[in-house]
Amino acid sequence: MSMIQLFLSFGIAAAIAAAEEPAAAVLASVEGLVTVTPSGGNSARAGVFDWLKPGTTLETAVSARAIVVLANGDRYQISEHSRAVLGSAAISKLSGELRQLPGLAGLPKLAAIAGTSAGSRGAVVRIRGPQLRHCYPSPNSVILERDAALTFEPSDDVTAYTAEVEDDSGTVIFSAQTAGRTVVLPPGLLRAGAAYYWEVRGISSVGTPPKCQADFSVLPADETSRRTLFKAAVDRLGDDASLALFAEIDRRLGLLKEAKITFQSIQDRSTSSAAIRHALQQIEALIP
Repeated sequence: MSMIQLFLSFGIAAAIAAAEEPAAAVLASVEGLVTVTPSGGNSARAGVFDWLKPGTTLETAVSARAIVVLANGDRYQISEHSRAVLGSAAISKLSGELRQLPGLAGLPKLAAIAGTSAGSRGAVVRIRGPQLRHCYPSPNSVILERDAALTFEPSDDVTAYTAEVEDDSGTVIFSAQTAGRTVVLPPGLLRAGAAYYWEVRGISSVGTPPKCQADFSVLPADETSRRTLFKAAVDRLGDDASLALFAEIDRRLGLLKEAKITFQSIQDRSTSSAAIRHALQQIEALIP
């Protein structure tokens, strides 16, 4: 089988509109002509990244197939020249062949966040002036509580920097001076699920020194637990397709650094898919 193009979207958005029906599944792989027909809607050609709501009918043409991931983590492959319909928590064969694949236990909250993506809230830039490059966390990204560090690319004409972190009330909770490109924050400083602002400024007596600044947040504890379980399931499968799925989840969570590392490792050792190239382009656009 060629490299499967994958998409699985989940994140930490507060909620979607209550009136919007949640997605029941997502297309994790599409090969050939696959058609989706929403309940009461018009048929359209399906693609990887498509969210599917209950009542959607899927149909594969000759030499086509698709992999569907349900909200509960169950996975199914629809073989060529087959039809199936989604329920709220299941998929049923109408004709042809529908085969269950090994599941992904611990799937994060798929249904609750369909349509969200990292970077969708818009960056908040508080200060204008020369900017340092490759600053992370980047605006509105998310970090893991155990990986609390600030990184940036030093400027050639600056030898020292001041780093500060504010909590969501604007109180400075950390301040330090550094000459390096990484500032490791003390354990326990940041709280899971909380929002913060960080800033690094060059120290210079001439001109306006360059700086980094961004709002970011820490992944909530429950999402961290779900991510850990999901990763364990991916590790058990051990294939590049599952790893790409995990990377896409991280990207949608806002864990841009983790997603980039995983996507890049897949691309470096195998034939790059359009989905992976596109995901890496999106990540790089969010990390200036």
